[in-house]
Amino acid sequence: MDALFCGNGTLLVQCAEVFRRAGGTVVGVLSGDAQILAWAAEGDIPCLGTQDQHDLGDLRFDYLFSVANLTVLPDALIARARKRAINFHDGPLPQRAGLNVPVWAILAGDQSHAVTWHEMTSRVDAGHTLKSRGFPIRETDTAFSLNASCYEAGLDSFHALVDELRSGRETPLAPAGERGWHGRADRPHALGTLDFRQTAAELDRLRRALDFGNYENPLALPKLWTGTRLLVVGGLEIVAGSGAAGLVRSIDATGIVVATGDGLVRLSGFGDLLGQPVAPEEAGIAVGQSLLIPAPLPACPQPLRAIGKDEAVWQQMLRVAEPALPPYQGG
Repeated sequence: MDALFCGNGTLLVQCAEVFRRAGGTVVGVLSGDAQILAWAAEGDIPCLGTQDQHDLGDLRFDYLFSVANLTVLPDALIARARKRAINFHDGPLPQRAGLNVPVWAILAGDQSHAVTWHEMTSRVDAGHTLKSRGFPIRETDTAFSLNASCYEAGLDSFHALVDELRSGRETPLAPAGERGWHGRADRPHALGTLDFRQTAAELDRLRRALDFGNYENPLALPKLWTGTRLLVVGGLEIVAGSGAAGLVRSIDATGIVVATGDGLVRLSGFGDLLGQPVAPEEAGIAVGQSLLIPAPLPACPQPLRAIGKDEAVWQQMLRVAEPALPPYQGG
């Protein structure tokens, strides 16, 4: 049996090695990820382009594996797989289809999660399930740690999947239940700005759901509106006590305590939007001040989706932007 692998990240490498150890041949990879390309070159595996820019000639293969792949693959590529085209999804299907699924699972307060290996069709995340693996979501889980759990469950279940494919024992199961969808442009409530009308537990979930560790955050940072500026919030801890929602109860050198819809939270690790640290006493916040944002906002109104949709374009433009210099220096 042979396969083409496409996607990003080290999970692809690990899965490809599992496939090879099971006697399979990797005929090539489609990726722009430097670490994958280096691994492929070291193993004399052809690098055939990227997911959206490639020329495979008349190449066919038994299996197409899409792993940590954020690009919708064309039907023509999927059709090249003689047996099956299979995608790894970092969530349970069909309930949580789409992107950034671990984030939305934490935000929703889900008690459990799952990963799914499923057949690819022209409709994203809608094919029959070939293998899934479930696990609990811990009360301390962040986007970073839940993604790590997805990685482990994905690799473990891939071993079982390859064994079934090799022996022809795979059992495709049709999706069952209501389909949910999380789009690339979806963003959390108020772009991650803390709304103290919410409960302390909801605010804690927001902070954890937007904690990607040292990895790129594709959604938003948790933020505090002081009434005059936005500050990034690095830490949030639920503490005992109560008060009117949004009321600043205390301030010290390391953080501030604010009342929520049902209790208190301690906020710390402030920074400005350029990444510079801001001490609590420099934040322009006073004890007794109300930090309620002006009005409750829908979860993701159309303007927020527009921001999310255009964000990647602006990121690329800003990476190559150069300051405009006047033609003459004034004296």
